[in-house]
Amino acid sequence: MHPVQDIMMTVVSLMFIYSLFPQVVMNFRNKKVLISWQTIGITTIGILVVSICYLTMGMTFAGITNMSVGILWAFIGIQKLFYERA
Repeated sequence: MHPVQDIMMTVVSLMFIYSLFPQVVMNFRNKKVLISWQTIGITTIGILVVSICYLTMGMTFAGITNMSVGILWAFIGIQKLFYERA
C-alpha cells in the first residue's frame, strides 16, 4: 500500500469532482453540453483505467474517488446524448 500517494491522489480526485459538479449542473440547467464527444470519451475511459490501476495497487481511496470522476464524465456524456436528441 502507498498511504501518502493514496491520500494525495484522493485529494486531487476530490478537487476534480468539485470542479466537474458545476459543469453537470450547468448542463442540466441549459439542456446543452458544449464538450466534444472526443473529449468526453477519451477522458472517461482514461480515468476509469487509471482508477482500476489505483485499485490494483492497493490505493483504495484514490481508486474510488477517481472512479467517481470517471462516472461524472460518463454522466456528462449521457447528458450530451439526451440533450442532442431533444
